[in-house]
Amino acid sequence: MEFRLLETEEHWKTRALWEEVFGEDTASFLDYYYEVKASDNVIYIAQNEERDICSMLQLNPYMLHVGSEEFCCSYIIAVATKEYYRKRGLMRELLYISLKAMYQRGEILTFLMPAAEAIYRPFDFRFVYDQRQGMICGKNSDNGRYTVRRAGADDCAAMAEFAAAELSSYQVYAKRNKAYYSVMLKEQESEQGGCLLVHAGDDLVGFFAYAEEAEYIIREPLFREGHDEAFLHAVYQLTGDESKEVKCYGIGAAADKVGCKPNIMFRILHPESVFEVMVTRRALNLTLRISDPIIAENNCCLHLSGEAGSHVRADKQHIEQDNDTISIAALTSLLFGYKGAAEITAEEGVDLAPDAVIQLEAIKPLDKIFLNEVV
Repeated sequence: MEFRLLETEEHWKTRALWEEVFGEDTASFLDYYYEVKASDNVIYIAQNEERDICSMLQLNPYMLHVGSEEFCCSYIIAVATKEYYRKRGLMRELLYISLKAMYQRGEILTFLMPAAEAIYRPFDFRFVYDQRQGMICGKNSDNGRYTVRRAGADDCAAMAEFAAAELSSYQVYAKRNKAYYSVMLKEQESEQGGCLLVHAGDDLVGFFAYAEEAEYIIREPLFREGHDEAFLHAVYQLTGDESKEVKCYGIGAAADKVGCKPNIMFRILHPESVFEVMVTRRALNLTLRISDPIIAENNCCLHLSGEAGSHVRADKQHIEQDNDTISIAALTSLLFGYKGAAEITAEEGVDLAPDAVIQLEAIKPLDKIFLNEVV
């Protein structure tokens, strides 16, 4: 079995495997995906002696806002293996290759939406984001206050400006710009949908993307505070029926039936870079040993320091230290606020002294996360 990185002009060769494994995806969606997303992504494959593609893993680039900085990070998708070749370690090898390559490119983390948590836990991925999901019924608020229309290519810049303001309170999210929304529109159109904009007079007060196949699905409604009525009115304009329930992902407060589902897992690649976009609440002085079974370069000590209210400074130190050791997986849960230091000490077999726990808890976690990307 040969493992290799495909050339961009070869990316189309993986479509047959996608169609075989992910049979629910439509031809129109895959036309969009291989024309738009696969034009600038990274694809690793395993191929047999006959040069048939037996397994693949795709990396789609996203500019992520993380803490105080922006980084290009890869979203892992379409991890797939032909049925005959499953349980032979092909996915494991592709993950090892891609994780090490992302590390060498300087990416600070990678993320994915798992088909099952158990698949990725052994590779040190941990959940960091629970997505709010709910069922929506539209409401006909025909009082003349709001107007609803489909977005077009000329609206993408205004959508990006609106999103930048609405997402400014979050610490981790995919950066929205004109190109981001141009791609989003193409994606939704490939699923027989689009994006609805809602205005109050001349002011844009919100929008959402939607797909329309067997049923409507609404994705990531962004609405200015105090305009829940506008959202529900737009849902009614979409369905034309106040009694019709619509599934909504990444929702705010307006859903009738809301639940939170663990949705996105992170895997830290460069822990020192993550630390250095974080802020400490009080003076910090801690030497911490990192344990990483996949990326050997991360098996080192980091000296963490900083004054109250400052960014953390993380300096690599090649010294011997047996105590205050934390796995890269546990560090992911901790730094992105999914679990506290006391929890990971108990659950992940972490060897932290009480003082180290106190010191780590001085660092403000990056727990305000908004990630609803699909591909």
